[in-house]
Amino acid sequence: MYNKKKKNSRSKRLSKKASQRTTTEQRKATKANATPAITSVSRIVDLLKPWELNPSNRFTTYQTMLQNNDVWSSIESRITSIEVSQTRPKLKYNRFSERSTWLRDFIYYNLHAMKKSTRQIGRDAAEMVYNGVAPFEVNTKIEKDYEEYKGLFVLDDIIYIDPLTLDKRQPFVSKKEGSEIAYWKQLSSAFIDSDGCNIYKDKFKDGGFAKIDARKVAVSSYSASSSRILGSSILDSAYATWREMILLQEYLLMGVQKDLSGTPVLRVPLDLFEKANSDPDGDAAATMAQLTEAMGNMHSGSDAFAILPSDPFDSATSMEQYSMEFLGINGSNKNFDLVAIIEQKKKGIYNVLGASHLIAGENGGGSFNLFEGKSNTSAFYALRDANIVDEMYNQVIIPMILRLNGFTNEKVEDIPVYEHNEIQPLSADEQGKLGQRLGSVGMLPLTPAVVNHFLDVAGINERVDDNMSTEELREIMTNYVSNAGEGDGTSGTGDSQSAGSNSSLNSENAS
Repeated sequence: MYNKKKKNSRSKRLSKKASQRTTTEQRKATKANATPAITSVSRIVDLLKPWELNPSNRFTTYQTMLQNNDVWSSIESRITSIEVSQTRPKLKYNRFSERSTWLRDFIYYNLHAMKKSTRQIGRDAAEMVYNGVAPFEVNTKIEKDYEEYKGLFVLDDIIYIDPLTLDKRQPFVSKKEGSEIAYWKQLSSAFIDSDGCNIYKDKFKDGGFAKIDARKVAVSSYSASSSRILGSSILDSAYATWREMILLQEYLLMGVQKDLSGTPVLRVPLDLFEKANSDPDGDAAATMAQLTEAMGNMHSGSDAFAILPSDPFDSATSMEQYSMEFLGINGSNKNFDLVAIIEQKKKGIYNVLGASHLIAGENGGGSFNLFEGKSNTSAFYALRDANIVDEMYNQVIIPMILRLNGFTNEKVEDIPVYEHNEIQPLSADEQGKLGQRLGSVGMLPLTPAVVNHFLDVAGINERVDDNMSTEELREIMTNYVSNAGEGDGTSGTGDSQSAGSNSSLNSENAS
């Protein structure tokens, strides 16, 4: 009993003593560390990552990351590529089948008659780049105006569902079997008008959220699976680099504000040390204690300056008794460069997000081949992104329209296939050269599709009928045909390219 009371009494004294410690004392490290700021960065990131990237907070974290100019530039490059690729999509079909041609025309009408353009939908779908998922609610209507398709179901609108509007605890509900989604849950707070009222009051009757039938939802996502419905964001791999860069920038800003570099070192007269050691309660000891506290505060950031006596040692010299300087490991500065570290983190972000071409040659180095190689690598990423959007149309949206209209017995080869436009389209000049070279060796068929393609590339607002025969095309084509590219010019291995003895022989004959 006595020992217990004694232990409790001692605990209270220690607790009271700890509570009386100043803020500066509590902030002091328990052991010396040469670079406490740099060391603390990785520890802070390790603590924040599980919280900021958990399912409830990750979409909010992604929005915060986008506020950084390097992250935004990298993401915007990918998003723009996806948007451009969806501007003028194509439908691959069987042109020898009347049914496939009719379905092609019907799907084209759906894509052009709905409220949003494919470009706008592509822009929304591109948000999967940083959210990992881009769900859409597909709304249809019965056609009443266009006579050919009157009475058929057609696309009305494809509405983007921002992941931030989904219920954080349970964004979707699976069926009892667990293999399919029954419906998605969208919060009522996503539909608050400017006056604070809900614009769809009747839509929310189930505890503040709306149910969106999963059969009407199309999704573009990265690495989606039955166990990871919402996919995974590419920003997850860039999170640590981004967070470290942000923290280092804050440290750099504090350093600039204080204009300090290195560890502060104070030089004091020897007799002050001796007096402080011989008389711990004297004035010299008190002075040493004050100087020690001031230097500690300066290093920790509490103080930005120090006041020291300027008295010289004696009249024969101007050397002052007290002096202060900042020393690093090499004797003059810190053994690291925050600016260089931040630049390294910045490059890491561009590399992870597949946008290193944006900073190629930034410091005056590099070459055109290097830039072109990095651009091609970025194009591969964008190509993968565009293919994911294509899959959403081909696997969900087009089959939905066909199914609603009872077109369930169509041949696979007759169903049109949605294809995005080129990520990096060839210029009109390059395509002209390609067509000329193919035509000069007889590999360019004279068909309406080929003619319309090159008319489109040339920007000529004229099209030939898709059903025209080759003979009919020849009648309306120009009679002038260039011989360029056939080998007699300077491009290729024609007569003008002869070298060596042949060249000298030609010279002799000429003379």
